[in-house]
Amino acid sequence: MKEKPILPLLLSMAAPMILSMLVNSLYNIIDSIFVAKISEDAMTALSLVFPIQNVVNSVAVGFGIGINVMIAFCLGADQREQADKAASQGMFLSLVHGIILSISGILIMPSFLKLFTNNQDTLSLGLRYSNIVLLFSIIIHVEITFEKYFQAMGILSLTQFSFLELDRFHDLESKEPLSQPALASVLPYLFTFCFIYLKSHP
Repeated sequence: MKEKPILPLLLSMAAPMILSMLVNSLYNIIDSIFVAKISEDAMTALSLVFPIQNVVNSVAVGFGIGINVMIAFCLGADQREQADKAASQGMFLSLVHGIILSISGILIMPSFLKLFTNNQDTLSLGLRYSNIVLLFSIIIHVEITFEKYFQAMGILSLTQFSFLELDRFHDLESKEPLSQPALASVLPYLFTFCFIYLKSHP
């Protein structure tokens, strides 16, 4: 990274992150397309849950960027021991954040949804979707932290494998509407975490 020309270096580092954010932002759009076919209540439930889901993801990304900067700073100063320490502490705090957000999100979600609707179908669908999404908060935090680790080290070939298209879940018949969209939104984080972990531990 120290010898490579600045422009190619910036392009090689920015492209995977731009692609990752683009695909990530498309998930809710794709969810909306399929959920709208279920019912109006399902679409309303998805819209109400999205702000909380977005907060969880934003905290994970924000904290991951902080870890990324700290590790990159230490590596640039040739302080590998400090970089290792920052990575260890960052992973621990990421797990803590994931647990806190998962538990608090599940606890406040019923009250949050009732602020906007009294429709029992909407409430039931919203809770079903949010419970699945929030239970995966820990995995989301860990996956994003791993992704930022490798970005800090300049190993971008792994972070290009950021998300998998799992929208085939939408096409499966289910007795529980919104279960498939919720799984399709969070399982890519789990698969990406497994992929990055296996590639980094041959």
